[in-house]
Amino acid sequence: METKLNIIDVNRFNPSVDWSKLAGQVDGVIIRVGYRGIKGDMLEDPVFKKYLKGAIDAGIPRIGAYWWGAHSDAAEADVDAAYVMTHLTQYKDQLNFGVWLFEKPFPGDCEYNRMSPEERTECAIAFMDKIQTQGLASGVYASEEWFADEMILSELEGYPLWVAAQGDTPPEGVEKFAAWQYNHAGKVDGVSRGAGQSWFYQDFAAK
Repeated sequence: METKLNIIDVNRFNPSVDWSKLAGQVDGVIIRVGYRGIKGDMLEDPVFKKYLKGAIDAGIPRIGAYWWGAHSDAAEADVDAAYVMTHLTQYKDQLNFGVWLFEKPFPGDCEYNRMSPEERTECAIAFMDKIQTQGLASGVYASEEWFADEMILSELEGYPLWVAAQGDTPPEGVEKFAAWQYNHAGKVDGVSRGAGQSWFYQDFAAK
């Protein structure tokens, strides 16, 4: 049978989550651990630890984390991954669904937005490789347009890709993907405001 897991993603813009309600309707959750701002400041998402504990206590079977970073070179992406791991190491046994790098433009003019596809891909690989050396799965999230225009897909073979393509039509611009986010702000019972909704076709928790 084909794997098709109902996974949501949440962050501080979802002010409240009723984990007992979620436990019966989703296969897993991916929580934002934090982000690097355009000025280089690295911050933990204020709800990360609270939501991680809520997911663990509710028995959510698959729990992952994601990071959004305005790095400008591979060295900074490596630092980002090291920073992420300082927040995740104590939860490695519970985080069974990978650590994901979110790739999308930052507001305003910044060096991150001006990187070439080659540079951006190099950064993503540096981040994922660093996470994988710590024993956790890692992949990259982006829209199918971003993957096509801002990254070198041939260099990402072997890494899990989580593709955002809003609507009812699966991604067509990315040939191989592990997951499809079909709604970035869906209505989910138990979650305030819109949560990201995705189908995952690979069960990272099974490894």
